[in-house]
Amino acid sequence: MQTGDATALPFEDETFSHAICCEVLQNLPDDAGGVREAFRILKPGGYYYISEQAYPVLRSQHDVSQGAVRRYTKTRLRTMLTKTGFEVERMTSANTVLFPLMAAVRLASKALHPPSKIEPEESHSDLKPLPKPANFLLRSILKAEGELIKKVDLPYGLSIITLARKPA
Repeated sequence: MQTGDATALPFEDETFSHAICCEVLQNLPDDAGGVREAFRILKPGGYYYISEQAYPVLRSQHDVSQGAVRRYTKTRLRTMLTKTGFEVERMTSANTVLFPLMAAVRLASKALHPPSKIEPEESHSDLKPLPKPANFLLRSILKAEGELIKKVDLPYGLSIITLARKPA
């Protein structure tokens, strides 16, 4: 195993055929630098899988507590990828079924505790452990949504999932 900075990876150019980035870009001060590094280390024709938090308006104390600098719109993520040279093959939202409830929670949290007024060390996540039946229900919802995403792109949700390709 090797560790490194996402904006200065310790690998040679065109080393990998695939790169996965799950909730990383949102934590980087220079997110475009992270995308450029993925492009650099991918072989021509290589795939870049990304999952990031959606809707900047939902940025809340939870995001601050997790070190997230930003949330994304599909347009911003697509633009950053294409400016770097990637071809976006697929972009969909995820966590669509839970979106209305979680959006209400995040907006209420944001109204009560604006993230811009909270220092990271004073912030806390609003996620709490749930009883097993509730977890089972939520897992079932997300599993069904995962099956749906295999067939269609979802228009909105808490996350954006993207598959991009470095041109051959």
